[in-house]
Amino acid sequence: MERELTLTRGRKPYARVTVTWSDGLTSGKVGNQAIVEPDGAMTGWIGGACSREQVLRHCREALVAGVPRVLCLGEAKLFALGADGRVHEPITCASEGALELFIEPRLPRTQLVVIGDAPVARTLCQLGRAMQYDVLAVLLEEGDRPDAHDVVRELSPDALKAAGVDETSFVVVATMGQYDEDAVYAALKTKAPYVALVASKRRGESIRLSLGERDLCGGRLGKLRAPAGLDLGPIPHEEIAVAVLAEIVREKAAGMGRPKVQLEPREEKLDPVCGMTVDVQNARFRFEHDGQEYVFCCAGCRDRFSKDPAVWLREAG
Repeated sequence: MERELTLTRGRKPYARVTVTWSDGLTSGKVGNQAIVEPDGAMTGWIGGACSREQVLRHCREALVAGVPRVLCLGEAKLFALGADGRVHEPITCASEGALELFIEPRLPRTQLVVIGDAPVARTLCQLGRAMQYDVLAVLLEEGDRPDAHDVVRELSPDALKAAGVDETSFVVVATMGQYDEDAVYAALKTKAPYVALVASKRRGESIRLSLGERDLCGGRLGKLRAPAGLDLGPIPHEEIAVAVLAEIVREKAAGMGRPKVQLEPREEKLDPVCGMTVDVQNARFRFEHDGQEYVFCCAGCRDRFSKDPAVWLREAG
C-alpha cells in the first residue's frame, strides 16, 4: 500500500494484480495482491515461479493497452473461457495448481493545471477536484487553494515540469491580465497538449503577438487556445469554468492527454521443458548446452533439462 501510494502521488503507472480464485496446492491464494511496475518490479505476492513470468508479461501488455484483463493460469477446462477480458495461459507447475487473477492497469489521472487566482481559477480547481483530476494550482499571490492537490509558487517552465506537467496535462491560464504572457509562455514550453487562456479574443491575439518573438518552437504558439473553452457567449465566471472543462472533456474523449506507457524492449525465450515465456535478462535459472544458453522458469525445469537436453529439445521442436 505504501508503494502504491508513492507511485500514485508521483503520477507513475503500475498494474494492480489480485488473485480472485485458486485451485490445488498453488502458493497464490484468493485475496493475495501485488503491484507491478513497467520495469517488472513486483511488490506483494500472487504466487511462485510458475506464475510470475506470465503475470509480469500480461501486466506489461495491460499497461500498454490501458485495459483490465482476467488472467487464467492452468488447465483450460478449469475456467469459463470465452468471456470478454479473459485470457488463458497453461502452466506446468509441479503442484498442478491453477490461478485466476484480475489485472488492473492504474494510469496517472488527468492533471489539470490552473495558473492564477481569479474567481474562474478557483472554480476550475473546485470542479476539477470533483471530477477526480489531479489539480495543480500555480499561485504567485498570497493565499491557499484547498481544492488543489498541490500548489506551486514559482512560474517557470522548469517549475512546471518539476511539478509533473507533461504530455498528459491540461493547462488553463486565468490571471486576468496580471501575468498572462509569462504564464502562457511557461505553459507552452512544457509538453502539455492543451494550453488555454481565459481572456477575450482580442486579448488572445495580443498575447500571441507579444510571444511571437520568444523562443517557442515546433509551432507551440499556434497551440494556444484563446479564448479558453467552448464558445457560449457572455456568461459568468462559474459557467466559463464549466465551458473550459467541457472543452477538456471533449479533447480527452478524442485521445488528447492519454497516458502512454513506454516499456523497455525485452528479449524473451520459451522454457524448453514447460513452454512458458521467460524474460532472458532477468532469468534466474540457466543452463548451457552445446554452446547455447537456455533459460527456465524455475529450478525444476532447469534440472529436468540438464539430465537429458536432447530429449527436451526434440520435444520442443
